[in-house]
Amino acid sequence: MVQEVMQRAERVRDLKGQIAELTAEEQGDILFIDVSPQRKRVALYSMLNGEPIRVPIYMAQVLLQHKLPDGRFAFTSDQGKAPRYKKGTIKCFLHPEAMERSIIDELGLGGVVCNSAGLANPHSKRIHAQHRHKQEWAAYQENLNGRKEEENRQRMDKQLEATLAIAAGAVSNQKTARKRTIATGEFACDFPDCGRVLSTKLALAGHRRSHREVTASPG
Repeated sequence: MVQEVMQRAERVRDLKGQIAELTAEEQGDILFIDVSPQRKRVALYSMLNGEPIRVPIYMAQVLLQHKLPDGRFAFTSDQGKAPRYKKGTIKCFLHPEAMERSIIDELGLGGVVCNSAGLANPHSKRIHAQHRHKQEWAAYQENLNGRKEEENRQRMDKQLEATLAIAAGAVSNQKTARKRTIATGEFACDFPDCGRVLSTKLALAGHRRSHREVTASPG
């Protein structure tokens, strides 16, 4: 009996869509009356995969208004209109054995449990979470995004450390090379992109002047 009431409510929903196209005068003679018992539960079926869910009537009336990205209604109370449901093996993120359980406990949601363990695929799992556990799913996603941001920050810090280490190594190599040339009685030019090695300080001084003259010459 309750399920029949829900099916009538769905027909009213569809009829309202048609009435929206009528003129104000045509709509004036139409009256909708809700006589359903609010506390009883009814079955709705996902239009994506046919998964059945049992919810209170007041919630079912809200879910019946939800639409998929392609514009179709997300749920129906008529199992014959939904795809054939194939039970899967994926657990709800609030299942006691779900891989997300440790994070859920850290968030202080240890007392919230869902025993759904037959979701068909990850997409069904997400849709199930969004519709059945909206607040818990939002808290979990916020925590997950925070973890990703922290991982990205740590990765960027490591990249910066590596870059600085490479730069420091290059400076150290230059100093070592300069010391080596001095120790062997050779003198290296320190102008950018030069590095020429001369045998005496006098030759090095003349070589440096040639750099300055080229830099100072117009054009």
